[in-house]
Amino acid sequence: MYSNNFVCAVKSGGKVLREEGHVVYLPFGSHYSLLLKNLSSRRASVKIQIDGNDALFGKSLVVSANSSVELERYVNSCDNGPKFKFIQKTKELRDCRSDRIDDGLIVVKYAFEKPPVSVPVTYSQQSCFINYPVYYPVTLPVYSTGSPNTTGSIIVMCSNGSGSSTNCTLSSNCSGITVPGEDSDQKFINGYIGELELCQHTIVIQLSGYYGDKPLEKPITVKEKKKCIVCDKETDFVNNFCPYCGYRLV
Repeated sequence: MYSNNFVCAVKSGGKVLREEGHVVYLPFGSHYSLLLKNLSSRRASVKIQIDGNDALFGKSLVVSANSSVELERYVNSCDNGPKFKFIQKTKELRDCRSDRIDDGLIVVKYAFEKPPVSVPVTYSQQSCFINYPVYYPVTLPVYSTGSPNTTGSIIVMCSNGSGSSTNCTLSSNCSGITVPGEDSDQKFINGYIGELELCQHTIVIQLSGYYGDKPLEKPITVKEKKKCIVCDKETDFVNNFCPYCGYRLV
């Protein structure tokens, strides 16, 4: 999903999943990761909430300019942590924790670093302007990683300042939630970022384990096709009717 020079995609099994509106479909019991791509010429500070919970535990993820990183786990420790796993909300689970309005929602909030400022400098009775990058480094620790999917780059994270919590007004009506899955050895190290712009952007993705009224058996990727049982032709997955014979595909 693209918004304001930033992309967030859900991956499972190493493949990017298809989006329909803001909904991404994957089977229950699947591990997934978040691919974050910064198309801006400035670094971005990213906060991630899953099912209304802070997946970064009070920190923020820093994505370098014109680069991408892939986050596969909760970040409570810089050494290791559990992967993201999507499970079904069974009756027993609903009785235990009840339904919540942001179940199944991935909320990605990001803000870009302020651009360098021009500072006037006087040289021998001549006044000119030079581009002098001015940063205001945070003093709290940040973390980063070089995961197998981000060779040659690092993921930088910094502690967030106080701010209001995310209140998503979308009705999820979701069939699943994300829980801690298998262990991940994705590593993080310290780093810093300059002062951020006041404008904050938001991307919201909803996970669903059903397509129509049927539970999914495999993830729906961007390359997935539908096959018509009448004319045996293939078409894009987003089409509900066969473009060749008109047969209903859903």
